Amino acid sequence: MYIFINYDVKDERCAKLMKFLRRHLFHLQESVFVGEVTEKNYKVIISGIEKIIDSDYDKVIIYKMKSAKVFKISTMGKQKWIENII
Repeated sequence: MYIFINYDVKDERCAKLMKFLRRHLFHLQESVFVGEVTEKNYKVIISGIEKIIDSDYDKVIIYKMKSAKVFKISTMGKQKWIENII
């Protein structure tokens, strides 16, 4: 499956969450991560996020798709994007 994760968390948890997500996904932009994952890896990521965030203050949005081929991404401005990552 292919996932997009974006988040808005308090400063004190931001670095920890970013470091965790970098171990599993591609850091696309600021608080946005993307990548192809297995079901097992997906569960590891979800569990890790739940341990880091405070659900009373933080917000994490996960877009889950069956494949990277089911959507098209357009970008504008300066890009960190590597075209062949998908």
